[in-house]
Amino acid sequence: MNGDKRGITELNKTTSLPPLYFVNGQAKATVSLDDRGFAYGDGLFESMLLEGSRIALLEFHLARLKKGCELLKIGFLRELIIEQVELALRYAVREDVDYAKVKLTVTRGVGGRATYPPENATPNIFIHILPISRTANSDDQDDGRVKLSIAPEPLVCPPQLAGLKHLNRLPYILGCLELSPTDQQEVLFLDANQNIIETMHHNIFFVKNDVLYTPKLASCGVEGVMKRVVCEHLIDKLDVSVEEKNIPITDVNIFDEVFISNAVKGLTPVDAIAQHQFNCHVLCKKLSIVFEKIKSDL
Repeated sequence: MNGDKRGITELNKTTSLPPLYFVNGQAKATVSLDDRGFAYGDGLFESMLLEGSRIALLEFHLARLKKGCELLKIGFLRELIIEQVELALRYAVREDVDYAKVKLTVTRGVGGRATYPPENATPNIFIHILPISRTANSDDQDDGRVKLSIAPEPLVCPPQLAGLKHLNRLPYILGCLELSPTDQQEVLFLDANQNIIETMHHNIFFVKNDVLYTPKLASCGVEGVMKRVVCEHLIDKLDVSVEEKNIPITDVNIFDEVFISNAVKGLTPVDAIAQHQFNCHVLCKKLSIVFEKIKSDL
């Protein structure tokens, strides 16, 4: 499995270290074109952060991956996955990679009759380690702020897959074909009823009177690892509550603050959604400080 030239060019803007690839525990190995992940998007993935010699929030990622594998009836080989992740990390340390985005992909493997899945497939495990600059995840919240553009097409996905981080990203790609976001922008997706769902890479939170509101993801969207950390571990450290609800795009003007979350970048303050501006980023910063204090224990 070889990285394309464009990916390596973009990588070199922040670090000179090349990406590392592993297939079933073998460094720089290749994958069959018959793999069902490549052929049909039949698999799941996790985007994780490597800091030093450990994966941040690894147990949270494994829990979500297990849930997805059980729903798709893909064998969840927990011990083998952990073994291969640890092997890849040791290799990365030897290559002087200590800060990176790690993509862990599990596919159903090879086999089946056309799209019909095989009864007893052996899952394939892929690990892609992409070194990133620490400045990309700077603690300076002023530099990290983003603006959100609204996707012109609604996000429509099979409700059975709601919450999962599965390989088929075509609904997201279709929704932003006409947009070209910069590093300071993200695309915000709505459902068919004009309710806010998430951005291309993040869950989203709104703040009003010390209450966090985040969209219900019953019909589409990804239940993010960092979203779970915020709801289950961070708000208890502050005098804040959280509520999942449908949030129409027409209601964005009633909120005081907005931020987005993912496991690689943590919490990122939002300056604007379309033309509506947000000047307050207090709670985002407080939650980020709490997270930095406790994340090594999670």
